[in-house]
Amino acid sequence: FFFKQKTAYEMQRGLVGSEMCIRDSITKRQTFLAEEERGYRGKMDNSFKVVNEQTSLFINDLVNKINNLEEVLKRQEERSTNFQEKWTNAEQINNETQLYVKNIQKQAETELTQMRQIITERFGEDQLV
Repeated sequence: FFFKQKTAYEMQRGLVGSEMCIRDSITKRQTFLAEEERGYRGKMDNSFKVVNEQTSLFINDLVNKINNLEEVLKRQEERSTNFQEKWTNAEQINNETQLYVKNIQKQAETELTQMRQIITERFGEDQLV
């Protein structure tokens, strides 16, 4: 007749010696691993919070910089438009001034021609220089 050795499951209450050590070491190891896992999860959660806060600050900073750049761009566009208007006005004034000078020159030439005719009629060609 053969003796059949019982397994740990079959001897639950009757664990002795090395079997108890194996069971206890497994339980201690599981407890240790669970505590380690909780610690690492806590560290990861804290790291995620820090990263999220830093990302949020970075995004807010970028949004502020973009808003500032948009304001600068808007002011530059206004200045450019203002400059273009002034340039157009200056060109118009320049054109009007040139036209005015041409008219004065024509008028002066006309008056000069008339004065020469008057002098020629009164004093003759000899008096003209």
